[in-house]
Amino acid sequence: MNAIRIRKKIDSETIHIPELRPMIGQEVEIIVLEDRPLSLDGIDPQAFWNGKTVDELAKEQGVGPLTTLESPVSSQFTAEDFEGFDETLEEWRNEKN
Repeated sequence: MNAIRIRKKIDSETIHIPELRPMIGQEVEIIVLEDRPLSLDGIDPQAFWNGKTVDELAKEQGVGPLTTLESPVSSQFTAEDFEGFDETLEEWRNEKN
């Protein structure tokens, strides 16, 4: 099975397609699809290189600089949080040898 893709603007009911000359006399299926614009057509190709500053991105996202070093995200660790850490780390190191 041979497939040929031809992009052509149809400006009348009669179209001339020289690419089909080798298929004259053969049974073929002709499918016509309306060409849709690519989703990237409206995008500036240089937009990637014209990046925004950190301040511009933060403003768009509705965030600002930290006002204090304490926040819900950065909780304080206690000695209990590290219980057994040194021993486990030493075991992992010994497994690799």
